[in-house]
Amino acid sequence: CLISLSSLACTTAKFSGAAGSNCCMGRRAAVDTFFALSTNLTALDPSHFAGMAEEVNALLEQYKGLSSQLQDLYAKSQQFVQQLSENNLVKVELDLLDANTPVFKLVGPVLMRQDLDDAKENVGKRLEFIEGEIKKVDHAIEAATRRQGELGDQIARIQQQMQADAAAAAKAVIEEK
Repeated sequence: CLISLSSLACTTAKFSGAAGSNCCMGRRAAVDTFFALSTNLTALDPSHFAGMAEEVNALLEQYKGLSSQLQDLYAKSQQFVQQLSENNLVKVELDLLDANTPVFKLVGPVLMRQDLDDAKENVGKRLEFIEGEIKKVDHAIEAATRRQGELGDQIARIQQQMQADAAAAAKAVIEEK
């Protein structure tokens, strides 16, 4: 059932002019209204609400998928930022060395001697690559966040429409009494 008893009580209290501050309609009256509303299916048109509910569920699945995708993107971003930091430290250390200081690179289980200029060039290229990857991930995060916001707005609009339709149907049943 798409309409809860408490929301129905609040809706019917508003339309029936029930006195009280926070939907003071009695539980028995809410149950009576609920049964009157559920027996008058022509006022509710269940297929209308079922279609809207299916659409909301599909949008929610997309929203959850984007949330998962965003978590993965944030993890990638964090990994790239860490790599960038490490490579910046290596660059700083290489800049402190004299031209004739031996530099070694770990290749598999072996340390191989490398020219200082080559090492600086390799680290510089690695920094450029990592910065490019960070930009790609940031753009993907922005796009996914924007899409998630659009989905959230769309879900909220549909839910508001469902509530408005349910309130109108409840009002019609109350007026029939």
